[in-house]
Amino acid sequence: MHIFLFYSMVKTKINKEMKLMFFTPQLSNFGGIERTITDKANYLANKGHFVTIVTYEQLNRPYAYSLDAKVQHVDLTSSFNLLYRYPIYKRIIKYFSMLFLLRKKLKKIVTSFCPDIIVITAPDTEHYLKSVFSVSNGAKIVIESHNTFNNHFNKIGLWCSFSYFFQRPKIFFRKADLIISLTEGDAECWRNFQVKRNKVVPNPVTIFGENIENVKKDPCRIISVGRLHFGKRFDRLIYAFSLISSNYPMWHLTIFGEGEEKENLVNLITQLNLVDRVSISDVTRNIFPEYLNSQFLVVSSDYEGFSLVLVEAMSCGLPCVSTACPFGPIEIIENGVSGLLTKLNENDLADKMEWMIVHEKERIEMGKQAYLASKRYQIESVMKEWERAYQSVL
Repeated sequence: MHIFLFYSMVKTKINKEMKLMFFTPQLSNFGGIERTITDKANYLANKGHFVTIVTYEQLNRPYAYSLDAKVQHVDLTSSFNLLYRYPIYKRIIKYFSMLFLLRKKLKKIVTSFCPDIIVITAPDTEHYLKSVFSVSNGAKIVIESHNTFNNHFNKIGLWCSFSYFFQRPKIFFRKADLIISLTEGDAECWRNFQVKRNKVVPNPVTIFGENIENVKKDPCRIISVGRLHFGKRFDRLIYAFSLISSNYPMWHLTIFGEGEEKENLVNLITQLNLVDRVSISDVTRNIFPEYLNSQFLVVSSDYEGFSLVLVEAMSCGLPCVSTACPFGPIEIIENGVSGLLTKLNENDLADKMEWMIVHEKERIEMGKQAYLASKRYQIESVMKEWERAYQSVL
């Protein structure tokens, strides 16, 4: 009888509605993190949980993805990334002034909302990490590792080194009640770092093709999608395509993305005489038709926290060619079955892209296998894992 009562109390506690506060930079970029946070917040709010998203550099920009009316959003308007504009002595003074105001604003929000759980989605931003811990007011702290483990600790430049040393974020990683990794490879790194608790939960995919048979495709189109950031190595992709482009004059490459590397990539396309063969298109709110109109997708990154793009493309029946980078692609793609994995160099990437072009029958079969493999990431099943992970800290 006592055991039954105890079990009932525990079950009730775990299944109760939660008050979750997500702490993330912004929701204005068309990126994997922004899509994932928006989708998760919408799902949890519609399941009866109370959800607030606190951003710190939204700056009145529109949402990249639709946010449900049930989700509360507050922006702190605190952009530390703009401090580079000031000389070093002013930067230090302004840094501490901004830090004080940040914690004051954040404390007010936490006191008002009284969250059960605060979810930090950008733990490599140290001033925000320490600020959340300082005003948590008894809330459980969950850190989501949307990047690879090593990227949380790679700081370049004098200012970054100063800021990083002063805040000492490693202490707070170990203080967190739970760290959620998106892949087993990343989780193993966190375990070796001796964090308190760690779980592995992949990102959900909301784009899912129910009717992908007999879709009319561009017969010679390769697609790539992502932020135009150096770590995504679109330069490697463009070089790789240049190695095989003359052999397949009808094939062309379309890259969807925006970011600081765009000008360099456009110049590279011009230098390699690929202006008529490689194009960079602006990001779109609906990438689904673009996947459906392509033959295969390529990811050329040096690292991927998860690579939602891969799963999205696979859910549209696209086979994928991806570098075997840490950590997402090697856990998402079954090499030779649902796609191809390559070494981190343009020659091997070019070889695998050429294989996809030449082997049409096998490419189509890989697309079917990719579609089947992507089903394990459907939002209904994956979000139940996220929900259980959050509830486990209460």
